Amino acid sequence: MEATQRLQSIDLHGFLQSLSADTLDRLYAHPAACIAVFRELPCLDKHYIMRVLFSKQVVPEKLVLSWCKPGQKSSHEQAIERLQKLRVWFSEELAGGHKGLRLSDVFRQGLRTAIVGGGEAWSNPVPPAPDKHSRDVAFLDSYAKERWEIILHFLVGSNSDVSRKVMLLLGRAGLIAMGGEPGAAAAITASGFQFLLMDTTAQVWYFMLHYFKSTEEAGKDVVEVLTLLFGISFSTLGKDYPTDSLSPIQMEFLQDMREYGLV
Repeated sequence: MEATQRLQSIDLHGFLQSLSADTLDRLYAHPAACIAVFRELPCLDKHYIMRVLFSKQVVPEKLVLSWCKPGQKSSHEQAIERLQKLRVWFSEELAGGHKGLRLSDVFRQGLRTAIVGGGEAWSNPVPPAPDKHSRDVAFLDSYAKERWEIILHFLVGSNSDVSRKVMLLLGRAGLIAMGGEPGAAAAITASGFQFLLMDTTAQVWYFMLHYFKSTEEAGKDVVEVLTLLFGISFSTLGKDYPTDSLSPIQMEFLQDMREYGLV
């Protein structure tokens, strides 16, 4: 009997490493993206970045190695490899053939802006007019849970009403098998059952990973989606934000997140 393949997922850094160099460089032009990447890094990686954040010099690799505890060369090498894959650090050759490391200029500027202030806000800084339909945090929590449970109920074959876009995304993620005949119902897969056993945070992230991939496959700019997501992640729960400065791709993403219960 063939063993069931375990459902695989990757973290934020794993996903970012899969993006093209141009996409990452454009993403790092947004401070919210830089601080989001930075806060998910291990302590040693953060330490290295903060040591060179306000310097544009190429640092000898031997000097960087001296910044970690003796006997931690393996952790040092892992940190350097991780930062290079994220295009946060680059290797450069110094005089005499020695190896050096340089922090990405675009990442440096974005992270400095996020830390010390400045730059442009992700949304219009002018607050919107008071909304008579404004909801409190308790309502938003209940709404998010209700919307996500609709998707989960659909997975197990209930008559939950989800959009075709959600159905296609569930199929793309391998969580359901679409019926071969017109009008045939979708059926949950082995991966779908594994998905149901995951905690909610892991479910949402797995779902969003496939949303990002489908965005790229549709020829849309995933940077616009990610910058909005990172911007929202640093916003205040329950506070209203204007949407008049968002692009059509970002407005579409906002409507999709609304269906998932994320906004």
